[in-house]
Amino acid sequence: MQKQTIFLTLICISLVTHTYMRADDITKKLIVIKDPVLHLIDGTPAICISDIRYFGSECRKLQKGITANQTTTGVIPFGNRLCTIKEMVEIENELEANQSLQQCAEYKKSFEFATDYFIQRAVPYLAEIQHIKSYLTKLIKTWSEQRSKPETILLNWSKINGTDPQELKHFIISFKKFDSLISDLSIFLADLIISCPKSFISSFKDPKEGEAILQKIRAQNGY
Repeated sequence: MQKQTIFLTLICISLVTHTYMRADDITKKLIVIKDPVLHLIDGTPAICISDIRYFGSECRKLQKGITANQTTTGVIPFGNRLCTIKEMVEIENELEANQSLQQCAEYKKSFEFATDYFIQRAVPYLAEIQHIKSYLTKLIKTWSEQRSKPETILLNWSKINGTDPQELKHFIISFKKFDSLISDLSIFLADLIISCPKSFISSFKDPKEGEAILQKIRAQNGY
């Protein structure tokens, strides 16, 4: 039982903190979002930890690829290889420098694949939380202030219909914007998870186990 608890703890910490592997985020810790809105939604079906983890992991897969046997492989086809969003940003920059971005058919195919991949996973999740959009919009505003991210692209979410694939497509206009969106979204979701103790603990069969893991994650982040 102790070994299983340790394993689950490591898995949960990995799922929650994996987003901080970016070089410019490496020193950042998770934060507890301080907003009274959380008391209205924590512990309700609106905050489903398993759905948040799944959506977050799919976003990370698109951005950073899949790692197996110490090898990372992207999921976005470009020519005869598979790329991550990070790699596509570099390709995008090169094409822009050569003024050949608009003429590159392979780039357009890759961008369409990546946006479709994201939208297919985002729309069902956003539809589930559409009824608490006003609460989440407020949470994102508070979070952006705590994180000192006044320009985060997440603040624009309240201005669009997130369940409309076409609106989401217009929302993502480049791989650079895409990268910024997923980076901020991943950090927000990770912070949201540890900010909702009732939802987090109820996601475990054994509440005591969930509480112990949450306390360990919070302690590692100074709470």
